[in-house]
Amino acid sequence: MLGPYREDAQMLMRLAYGIADSIGVEGADLDLALDIAERAVALRLGQDSQTLATLAMVRLAREEYDEAVEVMQRAVD
Repeated sequence: MLGPYREDAQMLMRLAYGIADSIGVEGADLDLALDIAERAVALRLGQDSQTLATLAMVRLAREEYDEAVEVMQRAVD
């Protein structure tokens, strides 16, 4: 992933959330949201509950329910 925010986990999380929060909007790029959210989680070494919750939201928007629950459980733990 290239771009000015590639090392800014907070901004990446906000971008991914914004895309995922547009559920029902035709053409929402949920693949991009997933890439962005996974990058944010990686930057935080999988240790930040807020970025994990955002990843779970993206998974939910993608209708990946089992994965969403799994990631949210990691966020809670």
